[in-house]
Amino acid sequence: MLLMFPLIPILGGIVCLFLKGAWLRLVLVGCTLLHLVLTLCGLLYPFTSPCGCFVLDSPSRLFLLALSVLFLLVSLYSRDYMSLNSRKAKPESRFSCCLLWGLGFMSMTVLSGHLGVTWAAMVCAVLTGWPLVSYHRTPEARAAARKYLIMCLSGLGLVLAGNLLLTFSFGEPGSSMLLENLLKIKTAAEVKWLKAAYLCILVGYGTVMGLAPMHTWLPDVCAEAPSPVAALSPALMNCAYLGILRTGVLLGTAGLADYRQGVLLFFGLSSMLFGAISIIGQKDYSRMLAYSSICGAGWMALGAGGGPIGMLGALLYMFCHSMIKGMLFMLCGNIIAVYRSRLVAKVGGLLQVAPSTGVLWLAGFIALSGLPPFGIFQSNIRICRGLVESGFYLELGGGLILAAAIFVGLLLIFVPMAFDMPPEGMSLKPGKPLLKKLLGPAALGGVLALIPGVYVPQWLEQFLRDAAALFGG
Repeated sequence: MLLMFPLIPILGGIVCLFLKGAWLRLVLVGCTLLHLVLTLCGLLYPFTSPCGCFVLDSPSRLFLLALSVLFLLVSLYSRDYMSLNSRKAKPESRFSCCLLWGLGFMSMTVLSGHLGVTWAAMVCAVLTGWPLVSYHRTPEARAAARKYLIMCLSGLGLVLAGNLLLTFSFGEPGSSMLLENLLKIKTAAEVKWLKAAYLCILVGYGTVMGLAPMHTWLPDVCAEAPSPVAALSPALMNCAYLGILRTGVLLGTAGLADYRQGVLLFFGLSSMLFGAISIIGQKDYSRMLAYSSICGAGWMALGAGGGPIGMLGALLYMFCHSMIKGMLFMLCGNIIAVYRSRLVAKVGGLLQVAPSTGVLWLAGFIALSGLPPFGIFQSNIRICRGLVESGFYLELGGGLILAAAIFVGLLLIFVPMAFDMPPEGMSLKPGKPLLKKLLGPAALGGVLALIPGVYVPQWLEQFLRDAAALFGG
């Protein structure tokens, strides 16, 4: 049954190659909706796989839920976005195909309990993103796609080396790379090789996740890719994050939890530092959102190094960040359609020119800044508590100072865009009707990021606690 999660979108992508227009968009939305229905069923029933390579444990359910919901929202957004922007059926068919293939391979990554399968699925997910990033065919888009492909595949090359070192460090070179089997070994024969393996895997997957200083591809991609593609960037980041967390469990069982925590805290703080420096004074609001994603990756790394409570906060952050960042990138598509510019200086009076977009834009700022009542606020509280209980006071202090700097940087961009005077000659008449339809998926993403800040359902809390106990213990 677990094979249905990757198979449905992959087969749907093949069908998309032979369709166009309304039928094409119907298949895109239908496949992502069916994927979400399967995911919701997976929350209730213990699906099994005919092979031991796939598992549906609490972490898989949690990450699969974030992945499936985000893809459904983006597919609904893409339905009207492509109606506005697509003039040729063939590129749109390829676009929808690659979108669904991305969902399929990312689902395979989330469900995989095998180091080799996880790596291969991540490689395929990265490759399907290349045509999506270069969709506009501009020189800048093609350059961003090349940079994305080179850096992410280089990172995954490091992951492959780390996987091989990992099996060697447990004294069983050439043995099965099933995580379940490796966890049974308990002690590593070669501790130094295990440390080197984890560092390779962390840097490799950290490149795909957007951890600094391996993050440089992410701002270019978010600036040049179509808005639906940029909105899916958290999905790829989450898959890489899960790869880091699953590998980290092996270090915990080998008695190297302190080493794992130290490395995660270092990359977490460095990502927040790079992100804060880049956000302050940023002139391109799409790039600003990309740098805030790098900061978000830093918070998730800090949480992962903060014990079970910090890990619980990091996992909640992962879900809420995916929803709110998807919402903001979708809103970027609307803003670009109205103002025809990605420059902050050329966008003003958003609340006057496009009131609904402006309200959601400000709500996104509140959520992204970690202010109540959104879920990111609750997750940040848990991350801070985890760092305190683990004794990482200096790391917590550094994280809070950087978070304050990030807040100021975001404030200086979001608020002028919403409240400043509109550019000269800007029409205050209602825009295209389809632009209003594009607000629906974005608003739904905001609501889903708001709910955990008000009330965390018991089933979600249980998944969070189970996953945190596994990853952060």
